[in-house]
Amino acid sequence: MATHISSHDELTQALSDPNKVVLIVMGKGAGMDKIVERADNAIFFPETQLALWVDDVTILTPAEGKDYQPGDPKYVACALSTPPRLVCARVSRQKALAAFFMQAIEAAEARTQPAEDLA
Repeated sequence: MATHISSHDELTQALSDPNKVVLIVMGKGAGMDKIVERADNAIFFPETQLALWVDDVTILTPAEGKDYQPGDPKYVACALSTPPRLVCARVSRQKALAAFFMQAIEAAEARTQPAEDLA
């Protein structure tokens, strides 16, 4: 299961490991249990990748909220590169339910944007 994050301090600590690409799943409600499970299953190399679940997005700073969830409620996840942390891909609820996380993780590993966010 993805690591549940309930405070900004926990998020900061989780992001502090410079060797990990991070997949953040955000939100709660119907279907999130499946999305969180699929996010965790998408991580093939646990020593270099981490899945986090932030169910209360109010713990994000305004800048993090803008970067991770760009004002569009259809996105439920984003992949961050190793530091400096860059959002390399965002994943929509539809794509998350269909387990399209690996494309986001690969973009973060390569520090590139996919052709478009996975909407």
